[in-house]
Amino acid sequence: MGGSEYVIRALRDDDPEIIAAAMAAIGWNKPLSQYEKYLAQQRDGVRSVLVATVDDEYAGYVTVNWNSPARIDDDAILMFSKSLR
Repeated sequence: MGGSEYVIRALRDDDPEIIAAAMAAIGWNKPLSQYEKYLAQQRDGVRSVLVATVDDEYAGYVTVNWNSPARIDDDAILMFSKSLR
């Protein structure tokens, strides 16, 4: 008996349209241009985008912006590490 195939991979050229359609289907206003920007940033090494699929169907994504202006202070890191114990 076979199970589902789970894959996590880098964002590909054909993904922006698929992701934008999935977001629209659940009522989220995430334009195609956002995912095209992510793809360009991934090519430039500024952002990493991982896409999850289950049985070759889109399931979700996560991004890491390596040059994010957001900063986490030492207190936040300490509180997070204590919450893991």
